[in-house]
Amino acid sequence: MAAIIAILVAIIVIYALHKYSLRDRIAPAGVPWVGVRNEWFSILRAHWRDQWDAKKNLEEGYRRFSKRGLPFMTPSLNLRPEVILPPSSLKWLIEQPDTVLSIETVLRDAVAFDYISPSSWDFARPFHVEALNKMPLDLLTSSIVDEIRLTIDELWGLDTQSWREVQTRTLGEVIARITNRVFVGGGLSRDRTYGYYTWCFVNSIVKYAFIIRVLIPPLLRPILAPIVASPVRYYDWRCSRYIVPVVKERLAAAAMGANSSMPTHEQPKEMLQFLAKYAVRSNESKDADPQSLASRLLSLNFVGIHTSTITMVNAILDIMALGTKENLLGIIRTEAASVLRAHGGVWSKAAANQLVKNDSTFRESLRISAFKGRGLGREVVAPSGVTLPDGTYLPKHTRVGAPTTEIHTDGDNYDDPVAFRPLRFEKRRDLGMVVANEQFIAFGLGKHACPGRFFSAHELKLLLAYIALNYDIEPLDVRPPNEWWSDFSLPQNVKLRVRRRKQ
Repeated sequence: MAAIIAILVAIIVIYALHKYSLRDRIAPAGVPWVGVRNEWFSILRAHWRDQWDAKKNLEEGYRRFSKRGLPFMTPSLNLRPEVILPPSSLKWLIEQPDTVLSIETVLRDAVAFDYISPSSWDFARPFHVEALNKMPLDLLTSSIVDEIRLTIDELWGLDTQSWREVQTRTLGEVIARITNRVFVGGGLSRDRTYGYYTWCFVNSIVKYAFIIRVLIPPLLRPILAPIVASPVRYYDWRCSRYIVPVVKERLAAAAMGANSSMPTHEQPKEMLQFLAKYAVRSNESKDADPQSLASRLLSLNFVGIHTSTITMVNAILDIMALGTKENLLGIIRTEAASVLRAHGGVWSKAAANQLVKNDSTFRESLRISAFKGRGLGREVVAPSGVTLPDGTYLPKHTRVGAPTTEIHTDGDNYDDPVAFRPLRFEKRRDLGMVVANEQFIAFGLGKHACPGRFFSAHELKLLLAYIALNYDIEPLDVRPPNEWWSDFSLPQNVKLRVRRRKQ
């Protein structure tokens, strides 16, 4: 009898633990699935196939349900179903308060920062968002242009006679060095060891976050996740040995300025100076903790480098696949030369704002080559759940999103929607690269639209202008297709033949 009771207790405990582990994998009743077949373990197998079928599932769901104003549910490789809202519900989505639909919950889970870099989220006030939105691009432009020149000249060469093969992955190194220059200044950004460990940190997050989210049950994450994440934590620690002393200097300077009776009009010339100014104004001591601030800066590195690199590589591939007939690179070059002459040969924010063909090309590339199929991710955090405009009830922990790629290629939104027409937005200054609306959600939408998009657009336009002015690139016969992994659309690492232009 005792043995039977022990077995029953064990079964109950195992079942309770199993239910606890699955508590956030919500599949709301009444929402139709796509990608699920009539087979054993159908949902689990659909989640597994998401790594190949995500785009096909979005296309099917958009055609069958979104166009009728209805939500649908798609499997996901992270084993959490996602309710995809129709375009007609996007306005409702972004109007919901953070106490109902949370983006922070989704972001923290997506990269497992609680385990990978817990100090990066140990703050009371997210002033990094405000700092990103208020970055003085005019003051940063000379540093950005200088870093572009140094890095591109080094990686692509100065030979005006011979063609040279370079890989598109070199653009990632360029973006990383620009980002470090803007974030921590020229001194630290020139340190190759620091740059190496920053690059390791940035490129290891996705892999280890995936392992933690998919392969470790939630109940065991507090124990196992820090162990699994130890390589990323090591890179964080190595970077902090370089950043923390600089952070302390910036905090001391910011505190001195805040306590001075004499007003100062000196503007920060790097992101870290901005963060330090906000940190010393906070009433919470954790906001001015040097280690926390250093880790927060590293986490911003991760977001900025990955997304900007993918955007730049996609744009170069889209441009060069048009061939010699349209000579888009030549058109961008002519515009850049004209703008630069008009501004006395010196780049500025005002000058970059006049690169309308350049800007239109990037917006069109982001439209046609969006790097994520599902966007605007939120999680229902209201204890009582939430009801969609069509009456569908979503309980707490439900994940919701929007079909980015399908909205971007909908014939009701754009003429010739699947064609890359780089000058599509040239005459629409109200539809610049960073402008988000319900037909273009590459940077998100509403109050939580990407705060770093202004800096990203500025650096990318200056980078493309420099390349166009100083290099010829042999056209591509065809546009190498992006590789889909789950709902991520990633450009291939392509070899380009480049040659320095004679000045």
